[in-house]
Amino acid sequence: MNKKDLLPIILVLFAVLGCRQLLKPKRADAPEMKVNVVDLASEFKKDTRSANAKYAGRTVAVTGTVDARLAYAPTTVSFQTPSGNGFGVQCFFSKENLDALKKIKGDSQYTFLGVVEEKTSDVLSITDCKLME
Repeated sequence: MNKKDLLPIILVLFAVLGCRQLLKPKRADAPEMKVNVVDLASEFKKDTRSANAKYAGRTVAVTGTVDARLAYAPTTVSFQTPSGNGFGVQCFFSKENLDALKKIKGDSQYTFLGVVEEKTSDVLSITDCKLME
């Protein structure tokens, strides 16, 4: 296969990946629902499929105690969840909301607004987070 034959394949690949980013849910200005992080984690532990159907792609206000700001991921905050839960819950802040991270301290309770991602690993991700004041 020569370079000329690869061009259409590369263009299709970029189009598919680009469309996937366009289809990604955007955070609304107001939450569709409010939930405590412990209750959220419990729902996902009990029945991941049902919890994904209920929360994935939705803008949610999540309240809980922050465990830590992750040194290896400076735009990420990890919540405290029950021991033995088997997975963590993390909020990923967008570039527009990075200033709020300066206010966040471990072992303190906060409410974040963000989009719950489908849980497919040992981390439940909440993206495009912002601190609710």
